[in-house]
Amino acid sequence: MVQPPRLIRSTPPPLVVDVDGGLLACDPVRTALRDMLQLRPGAALAASRSAPDTRPFALQALLAKPGAPLPRLPVRRVALDAIALWTRFGAPVVLISKLPEDMLAHLRDTLCPGARLFGARPPRPLNASGKAELLCAVFGSRGFDLLADAKGADACARLARRAMLVGLALQNKRRLLTMGVQATALSPENRSEQYVRLRAGAGWTVEWGQGAPETDAVPRPGTRLPSRDVSAAVHSRRGRAGRS
Repeated sequence: MVQPPRLIRSTPPPLVVDVDGGLLACDPVRTALRDMLQLRPGAALAASRSAPDTRPFALQALLAKPGAPLPRLPVRRVALDAIALWTRFGAPVVLISKLPEDMLAHLRDTLCPGARLFGARPPRPLNASGKAELLCAVFGSRGFDLLADAKGADACARLARRAMLVGLALQNKRRLLTMGVQATALSPENRSEQYVRLRAGAGWTVEWGQGAPETDAVPRPGTRLPSRDVSAAVHSRRGRAGRS
């Protein structure tokens, strides 16, 4: 369970949420290419064989083609709850990802309005070391709190004031504690009922549970006005308010 940020300053430190396995319960590039192999094997295979740092741009180009399937990605509830907590305390929220920034904009507008974006910009990739260098340059050491997947987040976690990592092993938690980082292990099984479909810079669509995307054409019983509290109801303009 994510605890509220400790108000040790007049303004709480920002919460940096790594989209790649932190906000999304998977690696978006790897998952999207794997799903597209079934429908467009040749193009997806060619994209997957590109250099790791350029795969996000190759995926974006592949999704931009007419008729491209939209990968369906699950969202972590623990990340949504953390965003809601930090927002209540007046702390800024930052989304960071190896995906291009224009693919992240609608995700921000759907799940955490007002968040700052750090994504890849052609031809500049944003790998694990690049994320750490960027965060250090912007916030400095111990100048931010981090929520991410433990795999591949070590460089960023060592710079954080507080690191909340999904699937953090005990030995790695102890190592971070000796470095002065407040390390917290989060369960990798914590997923919400919400899914998003990735697009090539055209935004994201929202789905609930296993059903098809809901529209506002036929209101269903039990719906209510959207809440600004994302932990209570994360919503899109086309979707209904989420369940508490």
